[in-house]
Amino acid sequence: MSGGGRTQSGLAGGGLRLFLLGPLRLVDAEGRDVTPGPGLQRAILAVLALAPHGTVTRVRLQDLFWAEKDPSLAAQSLRTALHGLRRSLGALSPSLLATDETSVTLSLDALVVDLLTLERGGPLPFALRGEIPDVLEGLNPRLGGAAEEFEDWLRSQRSYWCDRIETRLSEPAPAPRPAPAAEPLLLMPGERDPDRPILGLLLPVLQGGGVRARFLADAVLDRLALSLRDDLGAVIFDYRELGGEIEMAGPIEEPALYLRLHLYQEGDWCSIRIVALGQGCREMAWSSEVQLDGAFAGPIGETAAGFFADVVVQAADTIEQLRARADGGATVSPFHAMTVMFQCDHGALEGLRRQIDESWDRTGDAIYLSLAAYLNTFRVAESWGRFDEDLRTETLELIAADPMRTTRNGLACALAGHATGFILHDRDGADDWLTRALKLSPRSAFAWDHLALHRAYAGRFTAAQEAAARAVRLGGGSPIRFSYETTQCMIATLQGDFDGAAAIGQSVLAQRPDYPPVMRYTAVSLAHGGQTDAAKALLGKVRRLDPSFSTDWADQTRMSIVVPEARQLLRAGLARAGI
Repeated sequence: MSGGGRTQSGLAGGGLRLFLLGPLRLVDAEGRDVTPGPGLQRAILAVLALAPHGTVTRVRLQDLFWAEKDPSLAAQSLRTALHGLRRSLGALSPSLLATDETSVTLSLDALVVDLLTLERGGPLPFALRGEIPDVLEGLNPRLGGAAEEFEDWLRSQRSYWCDRIETRLSEPAPAPRPAPAAEPLLLMPGERDPDRPILGLLLPVLQGGGVRARFLADAVLDRLALSLRDDLGAVIFDYRELGGEIEMAGPIEEPALYLRLHLYQEGDWCSIRIVALGQGCREMAWSSEVQLDGAFAGPIGETAAGFFADVVVQAADTIEQLRARADGGATVSPFHAMTVMFQCDHGALEGLRRQIDESWDRTGDAIYLSLAAYLNTFRVAESWGRFDEDLRTETLELIAADPMRTTRNGLACALAGHATGFILHDRDGADDWLTRALKLSPRSAFAWDHLALHRAYAGRFTAAQEAAARAVRLGGGSPIRFSYETTQCMIATLQGDFDGAAAIGQSVLAQRPDYPPVMRYTAVSLAHGGQTDAAKALLGKVRRLDPSFSTDWADQTRMSIVVPEARQLLRAGLARAGI
């Protein structure tokens, strides 16, 4: 976790100031100490203050502090802690803390937070002329038995803010410059496109580990480069072989963002941190860190999947912010396009199709052909627009276009594979695309998830389960993880594991209460499990979002499920729920 995306408005209306550097203190306009008492309340206050927009989901808070408890007990513990915190803060400002069914929000407009002020370029505290104090100094990370997740969060915050402050204290470093003869990593011939974001990989900083550490650092950066290329459509410049400063012999566009890896290794313990630098390598934008014990090769396996996803998410946010500052004609990143799709909002999908078409016109990049084909699957699954022969023809033309035939982008292949199976019902063609996707991007959660869907449609449920579980492990930190878990819910439903499917579905709904795909499958499983009232309530929400929803949803043309018994199972569940 890092500080990317945080905002802090101007001076707080009530004069409240929250100090997180050193011991946590909350001070009112008269300078009186009004800090909440118990350590748990202080910890929750700190987590909210350092979250983007001051908002954290209830599920995330439960994971941070009560991960080892039963979910219902964790939810009760959170309610109790929030009640105490609300009582502590209510006398200061009734609107300071807001809660709803899914999230908790601290109003960052109602107080000034020292670290956020510092991040906006405000003055450094006088005390920083000496040794830099810890963030939340003295706060017990265990809090009398809290989950290790909070300890990890606290360690990450301390590392991030120490780096941030050290950057402010140091003199600006000169930006490394590329030599024209240096070929950027993974840049294919003809791909030098000014509309694609350019990211630079810097020489890693290594402490300990010797040759093995160098190998691991390069493996991590290589995997990260592939993820940034596939998910963001980025051009990656590799400076690792260029050493220090390189004088430019001619004009060449400079990367918008540089990434430097710091690797610290001692025995079986390893810490990997990515630091993002902007403004010609002079300003630290954010950092992300993961610590691993035991297997030294962990960071290039599944155990650090959340770390890689976090870096991609933060890089995407930074790129979107840079584009917003430029003219309005910038291309949409594949990452952003996919997150919009999974909102399942018809109006947003219409606007997204225009952005995809404009991005294709600007770049000629095959990824936008595959995104347009994938977007058509939402017309079929979410009753958005018409599903007819024209849609089939357009999808086929998008997938068969010459740039798609030659693409080496694993994400593009996975998108094309799903559209091929779901809309064209070409199972062999879908299998070829997905096989190619995993050959190009073997650790892509998205590709494994859609292989799981492909196998489930064919009735290969055990193989589908294995692929879906791998997708969830690899996509642990992805913002669309809920869609991977929805695939698991779907597979369990089609196998007849209704209790398991309902449990997964209700977990997803706690995060995304209006996500139609998981509502449909969860409702079917609840109905088969005898919970007809809950199933009817869910399908009522589905019908409000899609008034045309009926048992036709289970037809092969809509679902691409080739096993008749599985389609009949869906129809029977809908019938039990009153559809």
